Amino acid sequence: RQGLKLAPHNPRAHARIAILLANQGDTAAAHIRWMAALNLFPQDSQLRLQYAESLADANRFDEALEQAAQADEKSTRAYVTLARIHGALGNESQRILALRSALSSPDRDQRATLELARALADTGAFTESMALLEQATQDLSEFDFGLEVGRTFARFGAGDRARATLERLAEYNPERYEVWLELGRLHIESGRPEDAKVSLETAQGLSNAPEIAWELGLAYRACGQSREAAGALIRAAAARPDDEHIQEILSDTLQRLRTPTNDVAPSQQ
Repeated sequence: RQGLKLAPHNPRAHARIAILLANQGDTAAAHIRWMAALNLFPQDSQLRLQYAESLADANRFDEALEQAAQADEKSTRAYVTLARIHGALGNESQRILALRSALSSPDRDQRATLELARALADTGAFTESMALLEQATQDLSEFDFGLEVGRTFARFGAGDRARATLERLAEYNPERYEVWLELGRLHIESGRPEDAKVSLETAQGLSNAPEIAWELGLAYRACGQSREAAGALIRAAAARPDDEHIQEILSDTLQRLRTPTNDVAPSQQ
């Protein structure tokens, strides 16, 4: 606000305040600031695109689509934003068209490839979707992107490819707990609790994130280690005391400790 007082005719100053107001949930005040910014510089396509993104964040997709169209921006960011809006409005063909345009943009990046793969899978075009995901695995130098590729493979039922992607990412980034957590989840879903336990214990050695305790508790249960499972689940329940599902699983695990079969895997009981 002090900056705006010093430069009241600077559209970027209005836009920055608008973003902060929107993040605080004051959409009405944010709208006023966006209008001020655009009135000062109506031809600034970047400003209009930012406004479209802000509207989309507020789930005002019809208005966001109007602003994105007026921006007439040809960047990857603009096409991906347009695709996001079309997807929210159920316009799948327009969503895919926007993402294909993003791949043809001079500043294209791997994010557009990943988003197009997701869009195609959502419409049943799995062959092309998987081909794009395979293409995305050629460069996993950016950790967050690689993690999303692995998650996307898993989401579409390609467990082997998800595991190969995440294991490769773990080789590059052994210090990142997130990749070990994702591997643990994948192993649990694939019925490989021993492998899940190894991955999740590695994650636990790197971070105290509460979601690790929950997944590790499930892995220990699947391995028949009820005592270890109870310890992990108690930590998970402490972090999320209102989660009824965690409380239910913890209660069942404690009950197992009171039975003579508490150290036998569920599959062997």
